[in-house]
Amino acid sequence: MAQAESQQILIENQPDGSPTFSILVEAENLSTTEISKLHDSLDTLAAQGDSLKTADAVLLIDSGQLTDETRKELNRRYPWLTIRRVDAAVSYGGMKGRSAGLVTSDVIVLSDSDCRYQPDWLRQILAPFQNHPDVHIVGGETTTPIHGPYSLAIALTFVFPRFSGGQTIAPSRTYWANNVAVRRVLLESMPVPDPRQLYRGQNIVHSQAASAAGYTIWRQPRARALHALPLPAEYSRRYYRMGRDSVHIARLARDESGQSYRGDMEPDCQTGGRFHKLAGRLRLIRAENPRALWSLPLALPVLFLGALCYYAGRLTASLTASPAPTN
Repeated sequence: MAQAESQQILIENQPDGSPTFSILVEAENLSTTEISKLHDSLDTLAAQGDSLKTADAVLLIDSGQLTDETRKELNRRYPWLTIRRVDAAVSYGGMKGRSAGLVTSDVIVLSDSDCRYQPDWLRQILAPFQNHPDVHIVGGETTTPIHGPYSLAIALTFVFPRFSGGQTIAPSRTYWANNVAVRRVLLESMPVPDPRQLYRGQNIVHSQAASAAGYTIWRQPRARALHALPLPAEYSRRYYRMGRDSVHIARLARDESGQSYRGDMEPDCQTGGRFHKLAGRLRLIRAENPRALWSLPLALPVLFLGALCYYAGRLTASLTASPAPTN
């Protein structure tokens, strides 16, 4: 069967073969001053309509970000939401890694409290599992909004590419842990790792392991999410951490040949360096919204600061990281 035909079969709505599912939302990305982001995220889940009603559970995983007053308000506002408290020491990666032990559903949908999900997102990310037991990982596409110089700088350099505009699922090198559905049996046998060296990027290490084990990661371009922009006060620190993560991921995630696993998601370039990727994103943004590039001169200082912080992080990690383990 041709690949295009098989992809079309995978996205057909076949309710008789629908697996059970639960949604897990983490709150680790939030501070008490950003609770509005959580409301925005949960509002977009509520807008999924009938798809949300069929969930076994919708869990909000809280490791201490929520006050008692906030928890009560959330229970009132979202009666379908169950708040699960975990130890404050549990990191972002640790929350994802523990997901299989929190529910008994066939499929676990992982989402984040700082993402807004487009209508029909849930149905689209679950559709490839219907009547297809060989499908184990389906990742949606996540990007960031553009509405000025700062957000343009983020769009050009942050981890998330622009939306691809695709209509059918396709194999992918990775997934985003804020927008992915995974069979519980896979997460039980191969949990999302939580290396102490990483702030983020656990998904790339997990993607490499899953691919090495023979699993296909599917990208569903119709399952779209918008990630909140990093706060300006956190910008320098976040890009410094991205630089450190890039070094550690290269050491932790290697393919069978020993080469560092490339974790880019389409439509980002799968070859070439950072400047090649930057040029590709410029072309994509020009195609989707040419007016967004009018603010590029004002975005350049932000770009330069981000690059400085990123490469400072890389240098620090390169000087302090232990040699990569050999097989």
